[in-house]
Amino acid sequence: MSDCDIVRLTSLVRIEADDGVRRTVFIGPVEGGLKIRHGADDIMVITPTSPLGKQLLGKRLNDSVELTVGGNLMAYEIVEIS
Repeated sequence: MSDCDIVRLTSLVRIEADDGVRRTVFIGPVEGGLKIRHGADDIMVITPTSPLGKQLLGKRLNDSVELTVGGNLMAYEIVEIS
């Protein structure tokens, strides 16, 4: 098992929603809500205490997480961890 096998603080995580939309998040210690542009990608910085951060921490590649957003339940699959 490598360090990239588990989502943890400072992980860069790509998730895919049921509708196929992909998002990339960076789990940082502070500055949640900050959006960074890297090439063609937008990376959202989240904290471990955010709802999505809490769901992602400790998960592995191909694990799923669920999050209620605006009253709608969203399911995401972890498709990449770095």
